[in-house]
Amino acid sequence: MSWPSAAPRVRLLLVLVMGVGMVSAAWWVWRHPAVRGKVAFAAVAPFGGVIPFETMPGLRVWATRELTTRQTPSSLLAVIRLLNTVDPHEDPVFAAKLIEPLRLASGHPGPGEWAAQLSAANRWVAERLGRRVDANGGVLGWFAVTPDFQGAIDTMAGGDARAAWAAWSGFGAGRLPTSEAFLFAVGSALADPRPIAFAIRRTSAPGEPLRVEGRPEAPHGDVQARTVGEALGLRLWHYQGISSGATAEDFNLWWAGFARRRLLPPAPSAFR
Repeated sequence: MSWPSAAPRVRLLLVLVMGVGMVSAAWWVWRHPAVRGKVAFAAVAPFGGVIPFETMPGLRVWATRELTTRQTPSSLLAVIRLLNTVDPHEDPVFAAKLIEPLRLASGHPGPGEWAAQLSAANRWVAERLGRRVDANGGVLGWFAVTPDFQGAIDTMAGGDARAAWAAWSGFGAGRLPTSEAFLFAVGSALADPRPIAFAIRRTSAPGEPLRVEGRPEAPHGDVQARTVGEALGLRLWHYQGISSGATAEDFNLWWAGFARRRLLPPAPSAFR
């Protein structure tokens, strides 16, 4: 009677040993704070990375817990930026999980209206960092425009009506797919008071959903925006999906209320 060769069993044992070793090594690496920190910082950014973390809500919730626990200036800034750019109405359960670590840290009494929770979180972080919130209670003004989009915004503010109109018409196309990405990249520019040299006019009739059209002509008469910030607000309007149902007879009046509810930077004062 012959016994089966031991070679297959030895190979299997070697594979198991190597597998356990690799898992153990990965776990040891993951326990290192620097490694977890790199993953957490990458996960809270909505775009621009090799890995699409914005499609991994569970990982992003973990990242807010990890970064809030650290309570360093950079980690608190990363978390508060995410909370001020995410759309709380798109997925309220996800938004509630995102803000919970900072809500608990700030001592907010409990879940409730998003604006109240976010306002408390913003004030708490501002106190920790020695900064101030804006007139709407927001913090996006703390974050500079992402360099990739600063050139287009500067062109929008230039004196060449055709170039400025073209920069506005194609702004963010294919690069800022969501309102979160838009606010993350250029949120602070919503308060940009520089005048624009082109016209944005309403094309829809009164009582109909708002439709606008940019034109490379001087912004005389009845226009929807006179500053860079207001022109970008019209861009954000479409991301929110409001144009499909809202009439907004006075866009700037609507925007003022919307910005207060979402704690976005107050619009420039050209229409006030």
